[in-house]
Amino acid sequence: MFFKSLMKWMIMLTIIISISSNNWFIFWIMMEMNMMMFIPIMKQNKMQNCNSMISYFIVQSFSSIMFFMGSSIMMTNYLIINETLINVSLMIKLAMIPFHSWLISISETLDYNSFSIILTIQKLIPLFILSFMKSGITFIISILSLIMSSIMIFNLKLFKKILIFSSISHLSWMIIIMFSSSSFWLFYMTIYMFMIFSICKIFKKTNINSLQDLMKPKIMNNDKISIIILMMSLGGLPPFFGFMIKFLAIIIIIKYSIISIIILILSSLINIFIYLQMVTPILLIYKNLNYSLNFYKVYNNLILSMVVIMTFVLINMML
Repeated sequence: MFFKSLMKWMIMLTIIISISSNNWFIFWIMMEMNMMMFIPIMKQNKMQNCNSMISYFIVQSFSSIMFFMGSSIMMTNYLIINETLINVSLMIKLAMIPFHSWLISISETLDYNSFSIILTIQKLIPLFILSFMKSGITFIISILSLIMSSIMIFNLKLFKKILIFSSISHLSWMIIIMFSSSSFWLFYMTIYMFMIFSICKIFKKTNINSLQDLMKPKIMNNDKISIIILMMSLGGLPPFFGFMIKFLAIIIIIKYSIISIIILILSSLINIFIYLQMVTPILLIYKNLNYSLNFYKVYNNLILSMVVIMTFVLINMML
């Protein structure tokens, strides 16, 4: 337990060093260290888990080799090759479509602690590097991932797969935001991390893995409602955080590309429809339950805090 905690702190250290640096070799070293620190966190007493660790190591090593090759020829005239190698390597690390299969395969054996880390903290260094590259290849892959993730999430029942494609969608938003020369993607990522860590914590506590598990009577009603609220927030349903950060992102991106805005809005509408389709049967089943007054107070305070925070952010952006 102590060793895993130490590894988590070391992962945070690699992220801080990467953000503080502007050297490509340091980026590569920190990503390698980051990978090596995360592998022990993945470890469980299962043979399938060992296979997942090996798969993760192979994929990350392959993408790191591509990144190293790309950064090594940075000063040459082969700019197209250099840019392609670096961007594709980062897209593999982020598990963007069509490089997402490895994440789906290893997620099945991860516990929710490791799963939440791989969806959030492990994405920070590649995202930071992408934030000052702004390549056309990255933009195209992000648009493709945004469209395909909205389609592929349809009819999924397992929460891990739902969260993976949701992650791809949100990462696409963050990358597109970067092209507007804005650091707003960091705020977006912070809110997204909060949602992922919160929902994975509840999943771990209640041992929920699929939509059918929400029907189990042994799961407390407050946990079920919390999951529904977080899922709707991930889907971008108003008035939750997920909707508000997307609304603010649209205000920023509209200065860069109208076509991007249209694609973003359409994908968001599809996501809202799909997430509502997921949670509506559960809401109908439990519509007659009487929840405590304290729960409603917490819920109302949550909504109020969302509105207040987003209002201040919007005012700050307009000044």
